[in-house]
Amino acid sequence: MVAARLSGAGRIGKATAQVRLQSRRTTVGCGANAVGGNLLKSELLFGAGLAAIALVCPSAAQAGDKVLYQPVEKWVAPVDFDKAVASHEPLVVFDEQVRMEGGVVSNYSDIAYKIENPEALTKLGSLQLSWLPDKGDLIVHRLEIYRHGQIIDLLAQGTRFDVLRREKELEKRSLDGSLTASLAVPGLKVGDVLRFSQTITKRDQALGDEMQFANVLIPKPAKVGFGRIRISWPKDAKMQWRTGPNFDAPPLVDADGYKIIDIPLPIPKREDQPKNAPARFTLPPLIQATSFTDWKDVSRAMAPHFRTEGTIAPGSALAKQVTLIEQHSSDPLARAADALQLVQDQTGYLMNGMNGGNYLPQSPEQTWDDRYGDCKAKSYLLLAMLRQMGIEAEAVLVRSKNGDAVSVMLPMPGDFDHMIVHAVIGGEDYWLDGTNAGTRLATIAEVPPFAYALPIRDGGADLVKMTERWPTAKDQTVKVTYDYRPGIDLPMLYDATIEVRGQMGAGVRPHVKETDPRGRIKYVQSYVKNLIGDGLVYDASLSYDDKSGIATIHAKGLLNSDFDFERSRGKLALNLPSTGSDFAPDRARAAWQDIPYAVGGPFGIAYDVTYLLPADKTKYELTGLGTVDEVVAGTRVHRQSKLSGDTLRVEDSTVTIPTEIPVSQLAQERAKASRLAGGDPVLRTGENPVRYWERSPEDARRRIAMLKPAYDEVIAQDPTEAWRWVMRGGLYTDGPDLKLALADYDKAIELEPSADNYSKRSSLRQQMGDVAGALADARKAYAVEGTPVYAEAVADILSWQGKSDEALAMLSDLDLSGDDRIKLLIARANILGEAGRKDEGWALLDEAETARPGDSSVLNAECWYMGNWDYRLKDAGATCDRAVKAADYASGVLDSRALVNYRLGKTDAALADLQAALISTPSQSTSLYLRGVIATEQGQKVSGERDIEAAKRLYGAIGPYFERFGIKPKA
Repeated sequence: MVAARLSGAGRIGKATAQVRLQSRRTTVGCGANAVGGNLLKSELLFGAGLAAIALVCPSAAQAGDKVLYQPVEKWVAPVDFDKAVASHEPLVVFDEQVRMEGGVVSNYSDIAYKIENPEALTKLGSLQLSWLPDKGDLIVHRLEIYRHGQIIDLLAQGTRFDVLRREKELEKRSLDGSLTASLAVPGLKVGDVLRFSQTITKRDQALGDEMQFANVLIPKPAKVGFGRIRISWPKDAKMQWRTGPNFDAPPLVDADGYKIIDIPLPIPKREDQPKNAPARFTLPPLIQATSFTDWKDVSRAMAPHFRTEGTIAPGSALAKQVTLIEQHSSDPLARAADALQLVQDQTGYLMNGMNGGNYLPQSPEQTWDDRYGDCKAKSYLLLAMLRQMGIEAEAVLVRSKNGDAVSVMLPMPGDFDHMIVHAVIGGEDYWLDGTNAGTRLATIAEVPPFAYALPIRDGGADLVKMTERWPTAKDQTVKVTYDYRPGIDLPMLYDATIEVRGQMGAGVRPHVKETDPRGRIKYVQSYVKNLIGDGLVYDASLSYDDKSGIATIHAKGLLNSDFDFERSRGKLALNLPSTGSDFAPDRARAAWQDIPYAVGGPFGIAYDVTYLLPADKTKYELTGLGTVDEVVAGTRVHRQSKLSGDTLRVEDSTVTIPTEIPVSQLAQERAKASRLAGGDPVLRTGENPVRYWERSPEDARRRIAMLKPAYDEVIAQDPTEAWRWVMRGGLYTDGPDLKLALADYDKAIELEPSADNYSKRSSLRQQMGDVAGALADARKAYAVEGTPVYAEAVADILSWQGKSDEALAMLSDLDLSGDDRIKLLIARANILGEAGRKDEGWALLDEAETARPGDSSVLNAECWYMGNWDYRLKDAGATCDRAVKAADYASGVLDSRALVNYRLGKTDAALADLQAALISTPSQSTSLYLRGVIATEQGQKVSGERDIEAAKRLYGAIGPYFERFGIKPKA
């Protein structure tokens, strides 16, 4: 069978309007150390595989702004370096020792690694040691090269670090005031071991004498010659420590008046955790030590820095803003929403961690005057405004990611990386994030996914669970009309309006001012891709309403039809927020039996979809669950459908909020999710819906005319881009209006004379009967891109013209292998068959079968060859049967066997194969044409001519093609 030559140029890329539910939150926190957040240094070293060495500890700029060079302190335990070297591990030593005493945390690191190759010399031959000078010092103790058993002491030779001021997080609007000591190690060679030791001291201005430390315990399979983490503090100090989860450290040791924890690294590999487990189960093994007694202690320590009495001076600019809000509304909740909008929209984000700024906020009036601040500054500003208006409120610490993990961590400020405001209005809790965006009265009640909060109170407070509640407004609402009226197998039009609230809406706001129509269309096309489908937008607009915080996106576009065809019916699987439910949590392992499933969110999306269908004779049917209103696997699902004649309307929405499903309920929720997925709605046509190639030319042109304005708009966006003309040319081909199609291809080639464009015009000219023009274009395609595919196209047309020798010469110089060689053998065989050299052609096919015995494509080629050239028909039946079975009754092979049966006079068998082929692939032009030929021979002129005309619509040169084999309809 020859493939039906549908150019498909008018088709738009396959629609992929998948909707995946996830949290909309992309909270701007306060930076790694803004309200804590210790850098986990050992994770950096082990995890990066020594790709970069950068030891970074917390803070800003004056006290210790020079590198100190001093001997190792006496409290540091030594390392057996020779033994570590003898291990032959690339990371020779990783030794971290921490002394916590008198409010100062001294972090000693001893690191040695081998320079194994030139790449390692480039990556690891430079050191960068960073520290926060407002909190302590960087003290370098050792910088040595170990070479062939000898130690080269670089410090003794006078080597010193250069000090740089470099903000690593500036692109994230974060300043921490860190200094970096940088050094390209002199004299370092491949094969050397580089060893350096340092201590970074830290006393945090906001914490007084309180201390905290946390780091990851690196597990196997990481390897190190000698690895250790060791923490010590005076034995009479009130300290607490913890390791875990799922790791028990050796007991404390008393030595020289100190308590000591000593843990060899790496620790044993931790057992894998299930996907979708709450964060407290997936937290990596940690070691924590702190002088804080409990959460109340942490709360009390932070409280003095967030008192609001006297922070808004009477008559100040900030006081005037408060007055304006009070005059706008007497409703406390509306006032809170207005204050939050003011903080979100009129103060920018900048984290300033210098001079204690990781914990100490700038004043509310400074934040308002400067119009920027980090999460602490914005929260402090909002807190002062709310209290000024008599609204009960307090600052709270939260963890912006994996907040549930806080519940299993030791109490310390470093557990948190973000701050928001907790307000109580009318007895309800409200969690207000000044670094978020787009929050308005309609969305102010939504609870961010932080799980726990620590209120900042003078009397102290325990962790508070942030209880989730269902949002009252959706983050996205999509109203779209899919217009299938031109035909269910033609490209469709859509008209969509998308409303986006809150932070997602604020993300759209900067693009509203886009004045370039192409830039606007590009942005909208990217935005709607996963909501509407991956097609072409030809008209777009954007707007943003400051009052409601809603961004509106309007798009008109083209999509490829999503209808599939099974047997004699068309079907459209509706792609909605609630469809494709997949809930299959794995808790099979014994260790997982008590681990609940964590639901994501918060996120809500609603679709209002209308499908306009062709007004043909077919009747439409909607199967599946047309109505749903329940909570499934933690997701609230609502669906309502109505099919009326040729119009289907579906309202579908889903909402998720962070919650946990206990293991005891997983089976029940899995069953509900399975039922929901099994009831995904499907729109089906009646039997034998009218396809575009079955319509009369007049009806087809009328339907194409419905699509043409959209294609015209696509071209108008940029008439200099060839693909736009090619696409419309494909639409005209389906029309059929081949002259208009040719004009568009001419324009495309004028703009871009590519091999693909010449090849498309060559195919079109063949359909128009212009064989000479088709050959000229095929030759140009091959000249531009000399690939076998284009060579075979030239050879095929030459063979058609009776120039078999020239056609064979065209292919003789190709030296191919694998699949390409097999395809070349088949192509040459068909040329020889057309030239009457049937035995020579068969020999090539026999060679192909020897190379690929039992290959379905080779067997099909043999079957088709025998039928085409009336060759060895007595053996053809067995060959074709083998081909059909090898191809699992594929439509193309059934088509080939039908031709053989036709040659053998087995008309009924031929018709049976053709019918089976067309049920599977109704657009198979060769099957339609041969069925039409048989019908005309049997006196069924009307049905025969109908099939023949349909085949011509699919491939205009189908008649001349079959005449090459001596087959044509009976007059």
